[in-house]
This record gives sequence, structure tokens and C-alpha cells, in this order.
Amino acid sequence: MKLFSLRNLEKLFGRKLESKPKPAAKKRGVRKRRFPKLKIETQGDLYDLKAIYNSINASYFEGKLELEITWFGSAKRRARRHRKLGLYCFHDKLIKIHRLLDQTHFPPYFISYVVYHEMLHSVCPPVKVKKGRYSIHHSDFKQKEMEFAEYAVAKRWEEENKRLFFQLS
Repeated sequence: MKLFSLRNLEKLFGRKLESKPKPAAKKRGVRKRRFPKLKIETQGDLYDLKAIYNSINASYFEGKLELEITWFGSAKRRARRHRKLGLYCFHDKLIKIHRLLDQTHFPPYFISYVVYHEMLHSVCPPVKVKKGRYSIHHSDFKQKEMEFAEYAVAKRWEEENKRLFFQLS
């Protein structure tokens, strides 16, 4: 049995043969999405996140932010040690607000504060502090966070009502 190289086969057939394309080099630092794209739901039972987001964007960011916002989690699932009320995903430019907050005992100014806090993460990204560690809530972030009109009221309400974050609805 005679083995042919691509060059010998091209001479035999009198034309250039297509070889398998080489796989594209992987880009370093770019992560592939592991999960299918999340369905964006802004209207909750009580609060409309898009309306809150638009109001804050106009008031504090001159309407310049272009982020998505949605609910996540379940208000019926019990938290044991901690509860994340909001998340900001840098790669997707997506804010997620925990569905637990879509209830009557959470005042509108507190929901607005949580949304504002997550929006700030897009403006004040983490800074490297030492040995490859990053600070998410650094001094610049905290200073801008205090610029929220109802910051003091929201923080006081949060401190006085922490039990609500761990109760079932």
C-alpha cells in the first residue's frame, strides 16, 4: 500500500486540494459562556426593575449606562448564613436582583439602593490591592455609594430588618 502526501495527491489530480482548516487559536482571557443566555425578566409581582433602573440611570449616571437588569433566585428558598441581594456580572453587563426583594415589606427606597449599588459596580470596577487580590468595595466605590440620596435611610432600614432576608415569604 502506497501512502500519499497532500502534495503528491495534488500532482496526481492536477489541482489544489483543500486540507482541513487549522483550528483557530484560543484567545487568552476570554471565557466562553457555560450556560444558555438568561431570560431577562424585569417585571416582578410588585416592583418593575427596568423602571427603577431607568430612573436611577437618569438621576445619577446621566443616562449613560447600558446594562441589563433582571430578577434571580427564589423568594421561597430559605437562606442559612448569608443572602446576596444583588449581583453584577461584568462580562454580560447584567445586574441581577434577588426575587426576595419583590415583596411589600421591602420599601421602594431600599430596592432602589440595591439597584444603585449594583450599577456602581459597572462604574467602579474592582481594584488590585496586593498579591493579586482585588477589592470590590474600595474607598472610591464607598464614596460614590454614599452619594445615593437615601443611602442613610436604606442602610439603617437594612440594619434594623436583617431578619427579613432569612425568612420565608
